[in-house]
Amino acid sequence: MLNNIKEQLEKRDIKKGPTLAIQFACTYQGCDLEDDDAKRTVSKLISKRSYEQGIVLVKCPCEKLHLIADNLGWFGDEKNIEEILQARGDEVQRLDLNDIFSIA
Repeated sequence: MLNNIKEQLEKRDIKKGPTLAIQFACTYQGCDLEDDDAKRTVSKLISKRSYEQGIVLVKCPCEKLHLIADNLGWFGDEKNIEEILQARGDEVQRLDLNDIFSIA
């Protein structure tokens, strides 16, 4: 995950504002990728402003769009992935950038 996030940070224009990193495993049953978390894991940078005030969709390797945030109410009552997962009874883990490190 860290290498993918670092690459995205290096490519990103700093003027675009604060970003958030998200990582998840695609659980879409119609996904044609092997049922392996490593192959279905998605790491992306997203706009913090969009996550908190707009709509965020992330495309995974199987081409499925995953709803990450919907602060405009277009897709339902839950505002973001944290509320969506909590409503399903799933666990959400938030990390601060200072909490993430790599052991080589």
